[in-house]
Amino acid sequence: MENVNGVESIAVNIIGRYIVVKHCVVECCAPSEKIIGILNSKHLGVSIQDVAGKDGGLENVEETLDKIFLLYACVLWVFFIGGLVCSFLPGQDTLSMALYLVSVIVGVIPILKSSIISLLRLTIDINILVVLAIIGALASGEYFDSSLVVSLFISAEFVESLIMIRVRNAVNLNSPKLSKNATLVNGQLIPLADLKIGDMIAIRAGLIVT
Repeated sequence: MENVNGVESIAVNIIGRYIVVKHCVVECCAPSEKIIGILNSKHLGVSIQDVAGKDGGLENVEETLDKIFLLYACVLWVFFIGGLVCSFLPGQDTLSMALYLVSVIVGVIPILKSSIISLLRLTIDINILVVLAIIGALASGEYFDSSLVVSLFISAEFVESLIMIRVRNAVNLNSPKLSKNATLVNGQLIPLADLKIGDMIAIRAGLIVT
């Protein structure tokens, strides 16, 4: 990306999931559309973010996705536990195997999607390794193991996604939940817009920054 004519510098924020590109906006050089096209050719799903905009809508979308992902993980565990219970019942081995297979088929979809994206980027990540583990377990007839791997991995992905969303919201300077005021070291509360270079403010745990 830095080799693209007109791009001066790049700063990546992994937690915030954004990239700041300093570039020439001239049409014949490196306009925003060209940069977005280059990044999206790598299957990154990039779009322009308005720094001064509000992210309340995005937060609502993420909360909705959290609930959907949680429901998705719960469904997988229902199939897995159902298969486990049936495995202890006489004459229910076929039903147990079927429930395990359903949990694997349903749960492997997002893992396969991430694996395909990784392959298109010519990289090997945990998703590809999990797919290989699932294929190996199914090939050896270990339906219990394959279902357990899928259920645990999807649950881990949900927890990771939940934590990352909370962290991004905590460090998001555009969040509507962010305080609009600052407390000076003398206890005076003033709007952030009124802060001047050299002002000293008190932040959490009594830490003072300049």
